[in-house]
Order: sequence, then structure tokens, then C-alpha cells
Amino acid sequence: MRNRKIASGAAGAVLLAVLLILLMTPIVSNVWLLAIDPLFVIPRQSSIFSFEPTVLNPGSGDWWLYGEDGEHYYHFTGERPCPVVSYPQKLASECPGFEPLNYATWCLGRGRDALIK
Repeated sequence: MRNRKIASGAAGAVLLAVLLILLMTPIVSNVWLLAIDPLFVIPRQSSIFSFEPTVLNPGSGDWWLYGEDGEHYYHFTGERPCPVVSYPQKLASECPGFEPLNYATWCLGRGRDALIK
């Protein structure tokens, strides 16, 4: 009987820990948006666990315009062949007037990290 209570408590603690991890990361919202909108993409340099859209399209679509993770800022242009532009966060302080939510301020001539397909 006592072992069952301990096992039940341990299972509850594990379930709570998993739930907290899911709620503390953007994975739930990313999975939801990937499921409902074919235009929603996660940049190749990022992951479903760390990518956070910071500005969504104000229209009827649920794609993002700007996003970030722990290492990069991203801008979704939707243009082919590279619909996503990234900029390293570590270079942002070296770019005068840099604003993460204004692609026009990104110092792309010297700090462009990559265009992502």
C-alpha cells in the first residue's frame, strides 16, 4: 500500500514536471500553429522548443513576421528562395539603431548570419 502511494506521488511529480516544461517553452503554441497554418514555419537554425514568434501577421493568417530564440532574431519575408532572414543576437549591440522588430535596422551588410530556406 505504501509503495503504491510513493509510486503514485512520483508519477504525479513527473507529470507535473512535464506539464511545467511544456508550459515554460513555446512548444505547445508552435505545434498548434504548425498544425493549423501551412505558412507557419520554424527556422532551420532554431527549434520547435526554443523559437518564439514575437510578431504575428495582423491579417487572417497565423504566420509570424518576427521571431527569436536564444541565439538569433528572425524575419519572415515569405520571398523565395529564402523566406527567412536571421541575425545573430550577439551582433545586435554592434549595430547602431538595431531594433529586433524592424528589419530595416538590421546591419545586414556586415552582420548577416544566413538566409534560411
